[in-house]
Parts: sequence; C-alpha cells; structure tokens
Amino acid sequence: MGASLFGREREIEALGQRLDGALGGAGSTTIVSGEAGVGKSRLVAEFSKLAEAKGFAVLTGVAASERNQPFQVFSRALDAAAGKPLFTEVEYARFDRVFAMGEGGEVAASAEASGAQDASSTKFGEVLAAVQGFVRDSFAGSSEAAGLGRLEFGETKAIIERAGGTFIIGVITGAEHPDMGASLKRAAQAVAAQGRDPSASIEARLRELAGARFLVKRRFEGAKLDNERARIADKALSTIGEMSRSRPVALVLEDIHWADESSLFVLRYLCRNVGGHRIIILVTMRADEKSQLQGSIAKMKEEGGAAEMAIGRLDTRGVRQVIDSIYSPNKFQEGFYEKVAGECRGNPFFIIELMRQMKDSGSIASIDGKWAVVNEEFAIPSTIEEVVQGRLGALDADTMMMAEYASCIGREFDSGVARSLGSLADPSGALSKLNDCGVLAIDGDRCEFTHAFFRDVLYSNISERWRRGHHKSLGEHYERSHEGRLHDVAYELALHFSRSASHSKAAEYCALAGEKAASAYSPEQAARYFSDALSALGHLGGAGWTATKRMELLDRLGDMKDLYGDKGGALKDYRAILEGATPDGTQASALRKIGNILTLMDRYDDALAELAKGKEHALRGGKLEYGRIISAMGFISWRKGQHDRSIELQNEALAAIEGEPHAERDRGAIYGQIGNSYWFKGDFKSALGYHMKALEISERMRDLRGTCSSYNNIGITYIRLGDYDQALVWLSKALEITKGLGDLWIFGSTSGNMGNIYAAKGDNARALECYESALRVFERIGDKQSTASGLNNIGSLLMEMGRYDEAEERTLRSYGIREAIGDKRGMRTCLLTLGSIAYGKGEWAKSLELHEKALRLAEAEGDKVVLLYASAGVANAQARTGDIEAARTNAIKARDMATAMGVKELLFEIQLTLGEIEGVSGNWDESDSMFQAGIAGLVSSGRASNVPKYRMEYAAMLRKKGDAARARAEIESAVEEYKRMGARERAEKARKEMESL
Repeated sequence: MGASLFGREREIEALGQRLDGALGGAGSTTIVSGEAGVGKSRLVAEFSKLAEAKGFAVLTGVAASERNQPFQVFSRALDAAAGKPLFTEVEYARFDRVFAMGEGGEVAASAEASGAQDASSTKFGEVLAAVQGFVRDSFAGSSEAAGLGRLEFGETKAIIERAGGTFIIGVITGAEHPDMGASLKRAAQAVAAQGRDPSASIEARLRELAGARFLVKRRFEGAKLDNERARIADKALSTIGEMSRSRPVALVLEDIHWADESSLFVLRYLCRNVGGHRIIILVTMRADEKSQLQGSIAKMKEEGGAAEMAIGRLDTRGVRQVIDSIYSPNKFQEGFYEKVAGECRGNPFFIIELMRQMKDSGSIASIDGKWAVVNEEFAIPSTIEEVVQGRLGALDADTMMMAEYASCIGREFDSGVARSLGSLADPSGALSKLNDCGVLAIDGDRCEFTHAFFRDVLYSNISERWRRGHHKSLGEHYERSHEGRLHDVAYELALHFSRSASHSKAAEYCALAGEKAASAYSPEQAARYFSDALSALGHLGGAGWTATKRMELLDRLGDMKDLYGDKGGALKDYRAILEGATPDGTQASALRKIGNILTLMDRYDDALAELAKGKEHALRGGKLEYGRIISAMGFISWRKGQHDRSIELQNEALAAIEGEPHAERDRGAIYGQIGNSYWFKGDFKSALGYHMKALEISERMRDLRGTCSSYNNIGITYIRLGDYDQALVWLSKALEITKGLGDLWIFGSTSGNMGNIYAAKGDNARALECYESALRVFERIGDKQSTASGLNNIGSLLMEMGRYDEAEERTLRSYGIREAIGDKRGMRTCLLTLGSIAYGKGEWAKSLELHEKALRLAEAEGDKVVLLYASAGVANAQARTGDIEAARTNAIKARDMATAMGVKELLFEIQLTLGEIEGVSGNWDESDSMFQAGIAGLVSSGRASNVPKYRMEYAAMLRKKGDAARARAEIESAVEEYKRMGARERAEKARKEMESL
C-alpha cells in the first residue's frame, strides 16, 4: 500500500464491497470528501487499481479551478470512451460553396465546404444562373469597388460582394450568421487590393471562406433547461450503460468542488439512474469547499444511490506508518512522530512534503544505514502552502519560470502549449525538470500538476504584471495555433485574454465563449462569460461599437439568467438595455422579454404595461417585433382564460408579420397558440385546423421539436373529437420522432397523452401502462413537477378503476412532491383527486371537506379552473350528505362558470349532478331527462371513461322511481363498459347489483 494511504483500510474495504455490488448490477455512487492534501487522490489511485483488478474499465475526469468548457469534468472521461464528443451541442453555419465570377458571368474559381449538400445539383445551377443575371444587370460597367447584393431561393441564399472586376459569391443553405456577410466583404476587399492579377489570392480566399465556421446563436425563448440537460445527460448514461454490458465501468471524477453546473446536473442524473447497471461512480471533493455543493449533494442523497465517505486526518499511528514506509529503517523517536503529527495536523500531503524538505535540507539523514534526525531544532512550516513554497524555492530560475507559466494554463495542459514560453531557451528541458522533481507528471504530450497545491501556490504568487503577460502570451499562442478555427479554443481564449490587459480581445473572446457555452445549454457559465465581456468593454469607453456590443451582451446575459431561473436578474439586465440610447427595435425586444417574464410570474397587468410600451417602439422599429409583442399580449389573454380575445390578438399578430422575412417560426407558434385557444373553447375542429397549419410550417422548416409538438396537439384534439384511432396515429408519429430527438421529457409527455387516449376509450390497462411509462421517464430525468403530474394521472385512473386505496397512495405521493416544490396549483389539483377518491369510497363528509379546501385555496389564488371543478365536487358531496339546497346552489354556480369558460365536458357532469339532486327531491321526470342528456353528452364529448359510473347513478335513480327494467338495462350497459375498460372490480360490483334487481 502506498505511503499516503495508511490509515484508509476501512475505506478501501468499503469501496471494494461497492465494486463487488456493481459487478452484480447494483450500481452506486460514492462521494469522497476531505480537506486538501488529506489523501483523496491517493485513495482514488488505489481504488482504480482495485477496480481494474476486478475487471472494470476505469474512466477518469478532473474538474479544474479555472473556468473552461461546459460538462468539463465528463468530457475527458467519456468522449474518448465513446469515440465521439458527447457534450458538444454547438451549431455552426457555413458557406456551402464560394466562387469568383467575372463581369461577364464566367466562373473563375470555386471552393466548397467539406460534405456540402448538392454541390453540383440542379439547385446550384439555378442559383448560379440567377447570380450571373444579377451580376450582369446590377454591376456591369459599374466602377464601384463594392456593393453587397443578395438573392434568396427558399432556404438557399447567395451573398455577392464586388472585388474590382471580380465578384465573390457565397452560397448558404439553412442557418446564416451575421458575420458571414462581413467575412465575405473582407475577402473581397483583400482580393481587390491585389491589383490586376489576383488569381492566387482569390483561390486562397475562397478556400479560407469554404472552411470557415460561424457559431449560430441559439434561441432560448420557451426552452426548458432541465429537459435539454437531461437529454445530454442521458447520452452519457446510455454510453456507459452500453459499455457496462460487456465490461463493468468505474467512473472516477475528481475535484467536483470546481465542477460547473452542467457537470453537476449530469452527475446527479447518473447517480439517480446507475442503480440497475454494472457501474460505480467515485467522486472526490474538498470538505472546505462543500458549501458550494450542498444543494447537489443533498439531491443525490435524497434521490438515493449516493453515499458520502468523509476522509479524516491521520492519527499518530497513521503518521508513523507513512513516515516509516518512506524512510526505513530508521531510529526516529516517538516524540518526533508526535511532533510531526501535531504540526502537520495529520495531513498526509503535508507530512510527505515536510519529510522530503527535511531530507533535502539535511535535517534528517541516513547514518549507519538508518534514517535519523540530525537537526533537532528543525522548524516545521505552519501551513501546507509554506512547505510547498519551500519545495518550489529549490527550483532554478528557468524551471521556476516554466512552472509559473504552466500554472497560468491550468491543472492539466498540453506540453506544446507550455513550450510556447518564448523567453526560455529550452522549455522542454524545464518541463522535464519539473517532472523529475515531482511537481509535474508528464505522460506523452499530456502534463498535469501532481497536486493542486503546486498549481495554486505558484499561480497565487506570480506578480500581477507577469501573470497578465503570461496570459496574454498564452492567448496569442492559441490565436496562432488555431487560426481560422478560433471557435475550437473559445474558452481558452476567453480565459487568457480576460486575465490580461487586452480588453478588446477579452470582450471579443468572452462573448464568443459565452455563445458557445449557451449553445451547450450551460447558461450559468455563459452568463459569467458575458459578464466578463461586459467588464472588458467597460475599459474601452462607451462610444461607437462598444455601446452597441454592450446592448447585445446585456440581452444575451438576460436570456441566460431567464433560462436558469434568475428572473430578477434577467429583468435587471433587460431594463439596463432600456437605459441606453438604443434603436427602437432593440427597446421593443427588451420590453417584450420583460413582459414575457412578468407573464410567467402571473403579473399580467405589469406585463401588459411593459408590452404596451414595447408596442410603441415596435411601430417604429419593425413589423416582426411588433407582431411578436401582439402575440405575447394574446398569450396573456389565453392564460387568463379570455380565449376569444386571445384569438383576436393572435390574428392581429399574423397580419403584422405577413410578408416579413425570417418570420416562419413565429407564424407557426402563433398558429399553435390559436389552436390552443380554440381547443379550450371546445371548438376542436377549428383547433385541429390551426394545429395542422403549425405542423405544415414545422415540417417545412425541418423543425423536429415543433413537428413533435404539433403531432401531440393534433393527437389530443382528435381525442376530444372522439376519433381515438386518428389520435393514436398522430401520437405514434410523435413517439417515433422523440427517438431521434433523444428528448425524454417529450417522450414522457407523449406517452402520457397516449394514456389519455386509452383512458378515454376505457382501455384502462393500456392507459395505466402508458402513464407508468411516462412516470418512469419523469423519475429518471428528475423532473419533480412532471413526476407529480404523472402520479396524479395514475391516481385518477386507478380511482376510475375502483382501486381506491392504490389511487389514494399515488395521489398523496403527488401531493407531497408538489408541497415540497411549492406547486400550489398542483396541490389544489391533488385535493380535487383526493376528494373524488373519497367520493368513490362513499366517504361523503371527507369528500366535501377536501373539495371545500380546494375551493378555498382556488378562491385565494384566483384559480378559476380549480374553482370550477371544486364547486362541482362540493355540489356532488353535498347531494350525498343530504344538503340538497346547498348542492343545487353550488351545482348551478358551477354550471354557470363552465358555460362562461366554455368547458363543455364539465357541463355534462354538472347536468348529471343536477339530475341526481332532482331525483333526491323526487322530481323524477326532470331527473330522468337530465341523466339521459348528461350521459349522451359525455359519450359525444369523448369522455367514455366516466359513462359507466353515471349509468350506475342513473340506475339508482330509476330504481327509486320504480322503473326496474330500465335500471337493469343501464346496469347491464355499465357492466359491459367496465369490462371493456379493464375495471374488473367495478364490473363485478355492478353485476351483483344487477342480480339484486
């Protein structure tokens, strides 16, 4: 056992047992915590050897204190194992082809991007012919040096720039980046500067343009961060899960106290889902940094599968074992061991470094073959930092300079980057010396500080002037070595230039890194980069391009904060945009985003006030933004249940954006929103028409998420139309798309919708299967709100099947989750379900109590939907408890509310409640008529699952009326319907009641 591992026998034994458990399919996660230098890395090394001996594939990742790429701790561990990048979510735009053309329309030279589509297709021929005609008509004989031209053919665009007597044309299919036109213009200017014979320059510039990539800014409005991260995390789980089928996997992740938020999300996801795999996860973290991780650790423990293993300091016995293992034989006295144990506070790293320093200084020496203390007066440094400085102080000047330079790169780095230190004659030799003295560990081109202490102490002791110089030098190295592909090293460029005095480059590269992090769904990191870019801009003054850039950065910063849930911070950033002298379009966009946030906070009046201000700016700033603001106002009307007003506003928005370029996505969203409004009005045919229009746009744009959303909307609309076969067709299409998307949340939601179809058809067994499938997905991704909804759906279905105790257990679990996350609307919904379960069990007083509680909460929150259903539930319970007049009053109140809100399906159930009330009052004919109309209405509305229950109530009324024959017929129908639904217990109960007639 290695020197610094003494005293850890119990920990190794426990980890060995967990390895054995993982071999049998009982995957687990262990969090090793302890102070810096206490031996976590040494324990990990021993664990890795043990795991390999047991046949595990060991994958290792390390987080670093310097900000770097999103999902950093996992990238090194899993990308190589998967043979592809698992965590790269960025999207690039590029030119499909670029070519040079003479004034007569002849093509002089061309270059195409690697893998470009339709490079020699008929489509390109059409573009070329159009460009030739455009050039002849627009530029022939003109002496202007430049003049941007643009042609569009659906998704294909051609951008044209003049370079003297030559034209440079870039062809784009799909996404376009604003910098593409600028890069084409720069190329044209460079070609024009070559004079009469620019042929060599043209070919070089065309190749450069064809190989260029432009990072596409991702739109995040409406995105759900946890869903996107869950999709990414599931790729990681699938990768190591597949590996573990042939060989068990040990995933080792060190120093997670420095991990970014996206990495911590993946870690929680894996921890939650490795239980059934041959996978063991071991992570290390500093105990003194624990406060930063409390939330994540608490969640991992709460969700199961994670255990914390705290590594403490060594006692005197452990200290003796460490020292004796290195310096043996010896004749050290007991007092020496006790002094070292006390002064070094039982920290193994401190002890080993101290003993090395004592040996180097001659304080201990080998005498007659045994180690002994030579200098009894030796002084033990008071901190680990001091002992590390003592080791580093022994380095020669060149080696020390290399060590400081390397500390500016990071904990791990490529030797080629370190060799960029131009002030050293022999940088490779300096690296070798650092390896020989144990400060670095070098494996091929990969270098790593053997302990974070070395890197931390070195970096903190560099003078500010030298530190800035080193970072500037490193930034320039990355610029040179990655010319033409700076996106690949955006994080490195941002890190180094932000820590130099190169403010302009810091602003540029921090903004680039922010966009790259945003595209990888790491908005917290992106926000930090955007903030750094803003800080750098502050050093450049506020005039010219810096003012415009500041507005752009504030906008993106607000987007990031909104995405990760800091609504207050997002509002502050958007409002900061309004304080500047910004164009009307920019002001309108900021006000719209403010309005959208306030809308989701249920602050409708405040939102409308902000949108009204935005509307005034948009009138002067552009029709597209104007249409978006009107649509946002329509969304508020929809949220408030004002569906006719919402439809009116959405149609106004459609008219506003008519003919606007780049408005297709907005048009599709508006169609979908109009469809939703018609759906809630109960006009399902109109809803279907608008969802079909939205689908047409999504399919034309190849927007798989939009297509899947439309399929779901069409499917649930067909449910309401009673065409279950068509509903299944559309939802099956949606499920098929989700496989390609890898979006588990959409898969779960679609499965739940299919459950709704089967429930409506009365096929409760298959409905339950779909609901449980959806629930498993939501539990897997850790979506508590959707998990709670899934449990409530299952509870409601089990109630319909007469399995009341199971229904109550699931619904109470749902209520508990919703209470824990503060989902008040969900809690009210659960109370409605629990009230209905009590009603089904014949516990009338309890049902009344639960519905009244839901009603009081709904009144307090202004929740009209829950208020409506609670009023109906109160009326049902009051009818059963004999409070007929109160029941009639509440039923009529609920009927009026349902009529005003357009909730047709509940109108039929309220009519049945009134039928029961009239029956109790002895008004048999009126009761009979109401029951018949209510049951017929439920059948026509597609709510077949509720029909047999009301047939039984109708039969009870008919028995009281004295019409046994009709009562028997209704019960017979109910028995058959219950059988078809799979509600065997209810069918049997109904059959026995029929026999009693």
